[in-house]
Amino acid sequence: MSFFSSLFLYALPAIALPVIAHLLARKRKKVIPWGAMQFLTKANPRARRSWRLKDRLLLLLRMLVLACFIVALARPLVPATWLGGHDTRDLILVVDQSMSTRWDFGQETAYERQIKLVEELLSDYGATDFVRCVVAGEKPQWLTPYSLKADGAAKEGLVKELKELQPVLAGPSPKPIFLKNQIASC
Repeated sequence: MSFFSSLFLYALPAIALPVIAHLLARKRKKVIPWGAMQFLTKANPRARRSWRLKDRLLLLLRMLVLACFIVALARPLVPATWLGGHDTRDLILVVDQSMSTRWDFGQETAYERQIKLVEELLSDYGATDFVRCVVAGEKPQWLTPYSLKADGAAKEGLVKELKELQPVLAGPSPKPIFLKNQIASC
């Protein structure tokens, strides 16, 4: 766990203030004996014990409230996995569509191997994650105009579109082809 404003944690010794106030308030008062007092002190010792317990619990509660206030000011950063969820992930796939992917490796081409790797990668992603694909061919371009949730239908559709594509003749590009509006839509 980390804190956004950890400087406030230096104030944690301030939780001793209620204890100090309690000790200062317990000054011994001058006892003046009088006749009926002897009956009152012996009458209910349980009540005195319960008052002490209540006082101590109240003191602990005051200390806890002060500690919670200081920690809240420090603004703790808690990972989402601690709260039962998981961080959303964004996957951007770059699939090579150049002519070199037509190279045959026995039973399959390099392009078909890429598709299998894409399927394996997508199997690790869930419905809370997002996926987008860039096809690097003659002109690199996004396969989808925006990121898709990595649920079953989107994964199948992405793999289906990749299987329909074929390697194309591609040459080196003298400058980046990505436009600002394509990057902003990521």
